[in-house]
Amino acid sequence: MSMSKEYQRLAEAFIEELPYRMYTPCGNIGFCGFFTYDRLSLDQAKLQPTQPMPQGTEWGKKWQYGWFFAEIVIPHSLEGQKVMFEAKLGECVVFVNDKVVGAFDQQHSHITLTNSAKAGEVFSIAMEVYAGHNGVKGNGLLVSPKNYNILIPEKNITEFPEDVNQKIVSNGSFGTMREDVFQLWMDISILYDLRNNLDEDSLRRATIDKALKKVCDIVDIEDATDEFHRQIASAREILKPVLQCKNGPTTPALYAIGNSHLDLEWVWTVNETRRKCARTLGNQLKLMEDYPDYKYFQSQPWTLEVVKNEYPELYERVKKAVSKGNIIVNSGAWVEPDTNIPSGESLIRQFVFGKKFVKEEFGKDSDMFWLPDSFGMSGTLPQILKGCGIKYFMNAKVTWLYNDGDQFPNSTFYWEGIDGSKVLSHIMQGYALEITPTEAFKKWKENPEKEDVPVTLFPYGYGDGGGGATRVHLEALKRTADLEGHPKMLCENPVKMYEYISENCDVTKNHVGEIYYPAHRGTYTSQAKTKKGNRQAEFALRDAEMWSAFSNTDTKDKTDRLWKDVLFNQFHDILPGSSLKEVHQRAEKSYRDSIVAAKEVTDTVLETENTADTITLFNSLSWNRKAIIELPEGYTSLDECATQQIDGKTYAMAEVPACGRKAYKLGKSPVAEKSAPMNDLVLENDYIRAEFNSKGEMTSLINKENNTEFLSAPSNQFKLYKDMPTFCDSWDIDSLYENVELSLEDGTAEPGYKGDLVSCLTITKKINKSTLKQRVMLKKDSRAIEFETEVDWQERHRLLKVDFDTNIHTDKLISEIQFGYMERPTHKNRQQDADKFEVCQQKWSALTESKRTFALLNDCKYGISAKGSKMSLTLLKSSAMPDLTADEGFHTFTYFVMPVCDSLCDSDVVRNAYELNSPIIAKDGYLNETSYASVSPKNVILDTAKLAEDGSGDVIIRLYESMNTLTTATLELGLDAKKAYLTDMLENKQEELEVKNNKMNITLPGFKIATIRIERD
Repeated sequence: MSMSKEYQRLAEAFIEELPYRMYTPCGNIGFCGFFTYDRLSLDQAKLQPTQPMPQGTEWGKKWQYGWFFAEIVIPHSLEGQKVMFEAKLGECVVFVNDKVVGAFDQQHSHITLTNSAKAGEVFSIAMEVYAGHNGVKGNGLLVSPKNYNILIPEKNITEFPEDVNQKIVSNGSFGTMREDVFQLWMDISILYDLRNNLDEDSLRRATIDKALKKVCDIVDIEDATDEFHRQIASAREILKPVLQCKNGPTTPALYAIGNSHLDLEWVWTVNETRRKCARTLGNQLKLMEDYPDYKYFQSQPWTLEVVKNEYPELYERVKKAVSKGNIIVNSGAWVEPDTNIPSGESLIRQFVFGKKFVKEEFGKDSDMFWLPDSFGMSGTLPQILKGCGIKYFMNAKVTWLYNDGDQFPNSTFYWEGIDGSKVLSHIMQGYALEITPTEAFKKWKENPEKEDVPVTLFPYGYGDGGGGATRVHLEALKRTADLEGHPKMLCENPVKMYEYISENCDVTKNHVGEIYYPAHRGTYTSQAKTKKGNRQAEFALRDAEMWSAFSNTDTKDKTDRLWKDVLFNQFHDILPGSSLKEVHQRAEKSYRDSIVAAKEVTDTVLETENTADTITLFNSLSWNRKAIIELPEGYTSLDECATQQIDGKTYAMAEVPACGRKAYKLGKSPVAEKSAPMNDLVLENDYIRAEFNSKGEMTSLINKENNTEFLSAPSNQFKLYKDMPTFCDSWDIDSLYENVELSLEDGTAEPGYKGDLVSCLTITKKINKSTLKQRVMLKKDSRAIEFETEVDWQERHRLLKVDFDTNIHTDKLISEIQFGYMERPTHKNRQQDADKFEVCQQKWSALTESKRTFALLNDCKYGISAKGSKMSLTLLKSSAMPDLTADEGFHTFTYFVMPVCDSLCDSDVVRNAYELNSPIIAKDGYLNETSYASVSPKNVILDTAKLAEDGSGDVIIRLYESMNTLTTATLELGLDAKKAYLTDMLENKQEELEVKNNKMNITLPGFKIATIRIERD
């Protein structure tokens, strides 16, 4: 060993102590200012009255901001020097002479005022400082939002008081930066870390050791004279030739790109995020002034729109940096969304809005989906990426495992979706918070495809809360770019890496289907109201756009604004339910507002003639549909439709054409048949017979068409489990949760009523501290039992499921995902099977045999599990972190049970799931009967109809094949079609379709999504 322990300790001491010799304060900075809860621009803030803020002033109530102002006059003693200033007030955006120059945060402690000071020069400083919110505390200690918390009363866990000051003002300072000391510190830090990662017998390590020992000998870290700086210069000359040694031709390469992952909401709210956008971009632009070759990757166009609207001067500098190639804007999606829970159309719109903004603002196309932190990826995503012109995909989260789950095996591979679409993908091993040889070697060692793909991605910079790269990162890159013994560090656009791989590498790995993340399974259920709002908003927007398109009414400005709100809320810490209480309160209100506004759009475009005693019904689904509707007050009949009175209200069964409407005459006689009392606990129609016991359990479920029983044990059984994840409370459901099932009191079932249209019974149940009520219904001609459910949920660290024990023999659970379905194991043969003890669904899941199907449909529940022949719908989860009161309160939801004596492909499961989520719309007045569109056969679904993005008035229709079988679909239109084209998902024409009598045929492979552009005649 060339370098002794003593020399190693001396080198480590230099690395630790040299930073204290870099910055020399030359004067104090005192502040004046004011406090506010309002969001102010700098111009507004400068108009507010201020008061002195001497050192020691207490301030900083929860959610508060402080504006601090100061003025610095350069003294003669600093003439010609590099002058910086520091302020230890908290995370803040910093304005110098009315210009955003960066931010102070944990990693950015100094801001340069000038590289060559002029005596008498004046700098006006303004800082908007965030006091914080501090979430939850226990015993005076803040609790990590990711760690679970055992709620022992003695720990006194409470929310942080609103009115307690959290901060104390301290004076700032301005001073000089000794660049030579900083540069030597960087030299030693890089070389010492490099030698620690090299073979101890290598010549390269010996050479480095020899140089470092000489430096240790000549530099006196305690010398306070000018001699110290002459020593620094000599030391750097000694290290210079060692740093100039280059690599050979077989050295691996890391594509290094500056980046700052920014959670748009998480343990802070969106108002703070807006400021974080300015802080981060201000910091990065300042670095670009000193490092003209620095490249920074900016994802999430939403952040850029914020800067455009709220920091226009900063945005103009951003645009210049983009044009120079310093800032790379290429992320594809509007935000970095969750991809399990949003609908397929929502995922497409992420790219429609994201790519459109980047194209219009910067003239650039986005061909990469940068998604580092999402919790697993849907198997539909590759087809959506290709359809939206995205060539490359990146994620990092699935490598972050803290349990016994199966590690994702690939780094660079082709990801094949459920339809066969492929996209070149790269899973990186997390972000690099530091650029060090240790970190670089670690990234290279974690590349499992070294011999075929000798490159990997190396994003660096501080994130989650923004911040980005620092000067230390960039100085490290200068030294390691092609440093002998170190992987090459290529400061490039990450797309260059994918292009290199495509052109030069043999990518042999292929991953088929979803990229399942064996953790964070609780995010399918946490914050149920947020998830319900998402589902309802998606369907409300679907209706608004469809009826606008069919009526040829341009409402795009309104629906676009609503879509942006919905897409924002699908960010991967909002929709999954892993954020602060305030975040979910805002999201739920946002969803409510979006739903109301979307319905207002629908009401506006569905204008009816004011005809007395007439009602027009609208069906947005692409098949003729029967539905039971409530008649307006005072009416008891609807043309010749069957009716029934229930609780003083009249209901009728009506039929409405596909994607169309039909008017019915309302009447007041004869009096509708009243519901008869039920004298047993049996629901029965022509297709189904369901029996319940007195506890509310379903004891028998028979399909009468084949007289076939579907249950093997009492079902609709509610199960309550202790749910205390050992890490990531709101994110996780641990695999051991079933080991601690809590006993529940028996429920009570009571007979309800029977009638020609609807029969009903009621179930009530006490669930620990909570109560549950169900109205269980069977409707005429229905093949589904409906469970309308209300829960007053008062639990914490508890998980509620409802079980259905079937006699279906299968080893897989089939669950709908966007535009198709996934099959997951119902056993635990291997680790990757056992990992999937909880999975995500869209509107339905099913257990199937070749000729029997048991399906469970939902209107807002995304988590589900299956073991053998038992299916368990996950209803509610109540974590304590980061929201201490998560999911407490009143919940409503509905699930359907369907016993089908047919294959899944031949069943009506998909159609029934859409019907559950898309109710008939009724409007007073008359419109003639029409069907705007219908599709056959039943396995092809018209998911979306809208006006074209380009404002042409063309109608866009999106279809998909839902059962994984090659199908020739027929689309029949009720509007005059001049021409029709198959397009990509961005609505660019690809192939003209033959149209005859407003009909067209389209061949769809299994799970294929087809986008059709129709020019009206």
